[in-house]
Amino acid sequence: SRGLGDVYKRQDIYISSMGHLPEFIAYDETTVEQTTQHYACLISAAMVCATYYGCADYSTLASDYMTLWNLTGTTVSHTKDGITYGETNPANGVNGLKNFCAQKGIVITSSDIWNPTLPFYRTAINRGDIGMIHCGISLSDGRNGHTMAVEGYAQIIVNNTTFNTAMVSDGWDNGVYYLNLDTSQYSDLKGTVFKL
Repeated sequence: SRGLGDVYKRQDIYISSMGHLPEFIAYDETTVEQTTQHYACLISAAMVCATYYGCADYSTLASDYMTLWNLTGTTVSHTKDGITYGETNPANGVNGLKNFCAQKGIVITSSDIWNPTLPFYRTAINRGDIGMIHCGISLSDGRNGHTMAVEGYAQIIVNNTTFNTAMVSDGWDNGVYYLNLDTSQYSDLKGTVFKL
């Protein structure tokens, strides 16, 4: 007779450290596009942060998204199938979010660091604040970038290999994704954390 151990191959997976905000917030690309006819990853990440701080919510997505688009100086990269896609400089995006929140009566500050580590996000998350991560990847046709909201952190050990991860809302879907902070696949990596 075969036991459970014969059926399932064992892999040693441990979570040695984890923390996250009380509620996971996400604005998926399809909903954003259907509601606003626009999409820019940093604006979606900013919407997550603004929602966390009580400055926006799902019912005001259309107007808030476009207000953030304008406050951040987001520029049009291209239009396809009636959707306008944009690009946002991370520094302008962070300042635009702070201005957006200030217009709603909420004052937040920010700190940035190149090549953020797990402790950078852990400090913010553990005090009840949210962050962003700005990733650059070099491709044969140039640099591509993507910004995501950081809503938690986890240190995961798989077969004695440690992975320091940021728990992100990737701006495309509604699930939590674990982004490896230690990989060298990025051409540039910048972290932002906010403080209420």
